Amino acid sequence: SVALRPLQKQGFFAFGNKFRTGMLFNIFLVIPSFAEYNIHKIKESFAGLHAGDRGDRTYTLSERTFIMSINRVKEYFRQWNIEDRIQEFETSSATVALAAQALGVAGQRIAKTLSFRSGDKCILIVAAGDAKIDNSRFKAAFGMKAKMLSPEEVSHLVGHDIGGVCPFAVNDTVEAVYLDESLRRFETVFPACGNAASAIELSCDELEKYANAISWVDVCKGWREEESQPES
Repeated sequence: SVALRPLQKQGFFAFGNKFRTGMLFNIFLVIPSFAEYNIHKIKESFAGLHAGDRGDRTYTLSERTFIMSINRVKEYFRQWNIEDRIQEFETSSATVALAAQALGVAGQRIAKTLSFRSGDKCILIVAAGDAKIDNSRFKAAFGMKAKMLSPEEVSHLVGHDIGGVCPFAVNDTVEAVYLDESLRRFETVFPACGNAASAIELSCDELEKYANAISWVDVCKGWREEESQPES
């Protein structure tokens, strides 16, 4: 496997590996952060790659993963014939705010997927965009402290990179998927689809089905009306 060495400094990420026609070069390439990444150019580049027009183009590992992850989700959704419902954007949807802006919906309806260590595997919790993990509720539900995965661990254990993490087409090292009660407020929600420029609109019942969720849990705070009201 190829290990990424990300460095975030002044809005940039540096990756220590890139590919040229299938060959690995161990050099650094500095690219803009996902929030500013030119999604359109990535798609254009890979359209040429799939058409056989590689030329002298150098493909970074992040670019390859960007396209491969969403294709993996599309293939996963094909068993239900819903792959055409995936929405792809020309701008980043890597954060709740950016996804809401790209979709034109309230941030609360963005279904963010949070990943936590569970032994040598991980669990995923899909929650509303305005919800935050409540450590005491988490420990009561799972019998362990909430330890979020690092970006490197997310890629390795979940199978999708930060910004596009979702509960679909994940690695076998994902032990279980849970849905948080914060999502039930909405008729439909919008999880990502493997990369930082994608989403799909699903009802909560559909999300439960397609994510193969184990159960609903109540492990988040900050989304209930009583919690957001100032103390009198």
